[in-house]
Formats: sequence, C-alpha cells, structure tokens
Amino acid sequence: MSSHLAIGINNHSDYLKLIDQLFSVFSLDKDTTAIYDKKRIDRFIDEEAIHDDLTFVKRYGQTLQSMSSGQQKIHYVKHLLNKSLNTIILDNPLSHLDPNNQQELRNLLEEKEQSINLIFIFNQSNWIPAYCTRFYNAFDNEFKEVNSIDQFQNLFTTTKRLINLGQILNSDQELKSEVLVDMKDISVSYGNKKVLDQVNWCIKSGEFWELRGANGSGKSTLLTMITGENPKAFGQDLHLFGIKKGSGESVWDIKKHIGYFTPSMTGFFKGYFTVEQMIIGGLKDSIGLYIKPSKLEEKLVSYWISVIDMNDKADTYFVDLSLGEQCLVMTARAMVKNPKLLILDEPTAGLDQQSNQLFIQLVNTIAKQHQTAIVYVSHKREDELAADSLFELILQEAGSTYQIR
Repeated sequence: MSSHLAIGINNHSDYLKLIDQLFSVFSLDKDTTAIYDKKRIDRFIDEEAIHDDLTFVKRYGQTLQSMSSGQQKIHYVKHLLNKSLNTIILDNPLSHLDPNNQQELRNLLEEKEQSINLIFIFNQSNWIPAYCTRFYNAFDNEFKEVNSIDQFQNLFTTTKRLINLGQILNSDQELKSEVLVDMKDISVSYGNKKVLDQVNWCIKSGEFWELRGANGSGKSTLLTMITGENPKAFGQDLHLFGIKKGSGESVWDIKKHIGYFTPSMTGFFKGYFTVEQMIIGGLKDSIGLYIKPSKLEEKLVSYWISVIDMNDKADTYFVDLSLGEQCLVMTARAMVKNPKLLILDEPTAGLDQQSNQLFIQLVNTIAKQHQTAIVYVSHKREDELAADSLFELILQEAGSTYQIR
C-alpha cells in the first residue's frame, strides 16, 4: 500500500530548505524520488535547448518549451509517472491550470496512487486528495504532524483586514469616464496556427473585468495587444487610450496609462531596492531610484505602504520579502501612478491562503473606490473576486472566439 502525505507551507516557509529536509526526515531515496515544480520543468526545458533532449518530441511531436503552460505541467507529470519511481513530490500541482487540466491531473494521480508514494506540498487548502493519510504543518520550516485533514485545513484559516483608499482618492483627481481599449474583429495567427478569431472587446474606465480562458486559448496574446507590445496589432482595428494602433505612437505612449503585474516580474528586481524605492519606481516606470520624488509623491508612496500594511518594512530590501509581500508591493507599484488601466496577470499564483485573500481584498477595494479599470486574469476561480464582467476566450481549432457575461 502506498503512502501519501500532505504538507502545509506558507510564503514565509523556506521551500528549498524544506525539500532538503523532506529527503532526510522521511528517508527518501534520491534515485527513486522525483520533484514536480516549476523549477524542474524550467530545468528540463533548458536540457532540451542545450543538450537537444528529444524526450517530449518523440512522445508528443513537440518540445516541452513549445507547449502551453498547462500542457507542460500535464505532460511533465505523465513523464514522471511513467518512470520507475518510488515517490513523487508535487508542489501545488493544480496552480496555473485551467479547470479541465486540473481534472486531468487529478485523474492521472488517482490512477497511480496505489503504485507510487505521493507527497503534496500545499500553500492553500482548496484541494487535498482524499487518499492522503498523513498531514504535516511546515509553516515554520519544521515538520509537525497534525491529526486529521480537518486540522490540516484549519492551518490555512485567514482573517480579513479593512482597506481604505480614501486618502489617495481625496488627493487626486478622479479619472474621466472614457473608452480605454476598443478592439474590433481582432484575429491573430502565428504561422499556420490561428490563435484569435474576430475578437471584439471594449474596456471603459472604472470597469472591473475578469479574463478567463483555457491554457493555450490566447490570453497572453490578447494582453500583449492591449499593452501595445504585439506587432500583430498593426493593421488591425484597435484603439488604445484614444489612439489608433500604428498611427505613430510609441509603446511608452501606451504603457504610461497602464499598471501591470504578473508574478514573474518579481525576478527582474534582483538589486538591493527597498520597499519604498520599489514603489517610488512605479511613478517613473524605472528600476531603481534615479529621480528624486516630490513631497507629494513621497506622501503618496507612504500611503500605499500603509495600505499594504508594510510600514515596518518600508526600508526592507524587496528581495528579502516573502512571495506574498512581494506581490503586494508590486501591485502598489503598479497603482501608485494612478493608471487608467490595471492589468493583473495570474497575480495570486504561488501565494499562500492568507496572502491570496489580502490580495483579493486589495483588488476589490481598488475597483470599488477608484476609477482605474481592472483586467484580472486567472485560471483559478476566486470566489470573493468582485469583478463586474467576465470576458472568456473559447478555445477553438480555428482560433479562439469569445463570450461576454
């Protein structure tokens, strides 16, 4: 009979240290144990490029790198399950997967749960496999066994905090109601593959949109059309902030109106910048502090630090923060210039339950108390997200279509 464990962590846990401890505490054999996480997938992609590894080409007719993020995860798990392994360690296996891929992954693991040991590492309790029989709290980097699944889920209990942006709104002019993005019959192809097929979307100031779509449906392509970075936008019926795309504007003419955050951005800031400097940099879209802020700008930054409850960490280096804290700082950085449009691309990926809830509260508050339009992109269903409208891409062989509701 195989043994299956669930281990709870949060954004203050030292993931690399815990992985090392797993092998010693549970006497795992390194030759028959594999790890499923983003780092290992990225490492395999490097092997494909550097050493011409054809494992996935032979099996699926394409490299792991050329697959969508969802396909990468599913096929990498299949790859591990087909090997002669005794144990697989899985780090938040459902994150970044759309509902269909989540169910496929669950099915794959259930089919093998009698023949292989599975160790799950979770920072949220939205899915705990029923076949897990032992549960551990590793929040403080030590493994402490808990007695039941109910006690395990209670580890992730969260508390709400009141957020008020009133001072910011009182000191700044409200944005005028206007059409920010207007796309008509947008179609995009890459080679012989059509990604988008006659997509229409109008985004106005003050609107709160949730953008959904299956892995590979073209969400990233759609976002790059909005941010002005996609060359496929030229020649299309696309207006951004009142300017026809391709009429002589620069990408910075567009970006100055946009606040943007995706978790992968945190890796760009490896220097020793404090929380205060990171948020000030958002005023000028700079990395580092090259222009002295005005007194009003300093006051605005100070208030945003208060909003994200980090007054005691204003002088802390960004690289020394937990992942959840970094995400809050990056959202404040995106909002500090009062953008007309805020784009949040999978913003809660990797966050623990407490940080996730605080982040959703912050986004809902911005939407309610500010005229900034918001586009929130996520595979995960956020029950408390208060979006007004849903824009969903429908994956089709001849290019994704859309529906609005």
